[in-house]
Amino acid sequence: MNSSPDWSAQLGAATDAYKLLVQLLQDEQRCLTHDQPDVLTGLLAEKQKAALAADTAGNALNSAFASLGLENGPAIAEWLSANRPGLLPSWQQLLEQVRQAALLNQCNGKLIESRRQALDTLVYTLAAGQSDALGYSQQGQLQGGVNRHIADKA
Repeated sequence: MNSSPDWSAQLGAATDAYKLLVQLLQDEQRCLTHDQPDVLTGLLAEKQKAALAADTAGNALNSAFASLGLENGPAIAEWLSANRPGLLPSWQQLLEQVRQAALLNQCNGKLIESRRQALDTLVYTLAAGQSDALGYSQQGQLQGGVNRHIADKA
């Protein structure tokens, strides 16, 4: 006998998984915007596990809906309205969590790329100044290096 999926449990599991992922992405964003790279490193493993769990729960739910011939959001919402109207708010909540996770992930990616570019620029600037070593004269004055070049041009 082919039993019907427990729609409420599957929706709840997927929603909970995406809520956790959204929370971790928000934490990641705070670390990126408040310059906390040590905390960010610790979040990486948690975020990867949460993303895998959210993906697994989402795929299970998609497979259950696909077994009914439902392949997209509007068709699923229509089926839920007709067959399980009490679960429609849960479906909408899941869609909102997925949307938030996607937006946060995209934004965090841009923040990471901006930080990488800034660090690359800093490293390039510092490396360019290596040919004129920074040091002190016998009188104790700073001479050479990047700071000296900038001061000379000012």
